[in-house]
Amino acid sequence: MIHDGDMFGMLSSGPSSLSGDFTNDRKLLDDGIGKVSGAALKPPEILDLSQSADGPDEVRYRAKVALATAYYMMIRLEQVRERRKAFIYISNGYNFDPSPSDSRATSSTNPFATGSNKFSVPQLRAQLSELTRQAKRANVRIFAIDPRALADEPTIDPNLDRLVWQNYWTTTRNSLRVISEQTGGFAILDESDLAEGLPRINSAMRH
Repeated sequence: MIHDGDMFGMLSSGPSSLSGDFTNDRKLLDDGIGKVSGAALKPPEILDLSQSADGPDEVRYRAKVALATAYYMMIRLEQVRERRKAFIYISNGYNFDPSPSDSRATSSTNPFATGSNKFSVPQLRAQLSELTRQAKRANVRIFAIDPRALADEPTIDPNLDRLVWQNYWTTTRNSLRVISEQTGGFAILDESDLAEGLPRINSAMRH
């Protein structure tokens, strides 16, 4: 999807150490793709409710880091002028309803600027809302891609509640739809969508 003359950057919230610097050098794109790696949690670790009613702290901490990483990229993209801007958001999504449910989610206080080390569900929900608002201020369309579309659904521990897993699967994908659609983009969630979705992104940003 990157054409000659396009400016791009790659940024990772995980172990890949991609810096997000903007460049026109497509060789750096290949180099960056070669560095991509992950350290995903296993399904039982994701759905372990023994730590709190909102699930494991590690899951919510990772969500906080990912949202903050995307948000600060939007801050940088706001400084880019006179270009169409797309943000390809590769993510497994978030295991909470992204719709604001209380006044804190719509507070005028920027949830990324509080300096708080908390990562409760209301805080994450507020951060997701602020991410999409900042994307719109920066005139950026977000196109989320669920990388799980590229692999078979993981084998589930037989001791794991399949209904809980299905709810997790549905909720995380819905969060990607919300992030994308609120900015004028769309989410690619299935392998069948991928072949059509990438050209759709290309077409949306060039016409």
